[in-house]
Amino acid sequence: MTHARITIDRDFAIAEVPRRLFGSFVEHTGHCVCTGIFESAMPRADERGFRRDVLEFVREMGPTVVCCPGGNFSSPVTAGRTASTPSRPDRAVSTMPGILDGTKTGTAAALWDHEAIGERVPEAGDLSIVLNGSELPRALIRTTSIRIVPFDQVDEEHAHAEGEGDRTLTAWREIHERFWRTYGESGRGFAPDMPVVCERFEVVWAAA
Repeated sequence: MTHARITIDRDFAIAEVPRRLFGSFVEHTGHCVCTGIFESAMPRADERGFRRDVLEFVREMGPTVVCCPGGNFSSPVTAGRTASTPSRPDRAVSTMPGILDGTKTGTAAALWDHEAIGERVPEAGDLSIVLNGSELPRALIRTTSIRIVPFDQVDEEHAHAEGEGDRTLTAWREIHERFWRTYGESGRGFAPDMPVVCERFEVVWAAA
């Protein structure tokens, strides 16, 4: 039998690898640039319209170069079942500040998407881990209630609880219709009476 030996000398280096060689893309799933990193209507947007919460999390991940646009994502997060939305795993990055400060206490998913990928609908009492862009746990949330209602019957109270845009029902409908038309996983697109899983949750634990 032939044997081979490999000797590794960790102190031997041909050259240093410049840290600036590595970078990231700016887009998050379902949002890209507009309504992602740039959304002037958001409460946490700066005077130029750029979202401070997104910029803070990109800085936390530490890329030296951020490309825009791109075909990859700044956050490869699989955030447990944080948003209960199968097709929006890394929205945890953009919504996490709202979860941590109590602005966001609700989320919504298309029932069609749950059915298309075989993911069960969440139930009251379910626990979910919220991860940051480095895939580290930042919070534990508990589902407190679930309602399945037609899209056009989602009410102002739930829209406000989601904490997105200016927190109005009009903004909620615009954001979610655009998302499901573009990124819905069922292939059925959008319909005014499509069933929506409206979830409310509470924070059980949050990282300091």
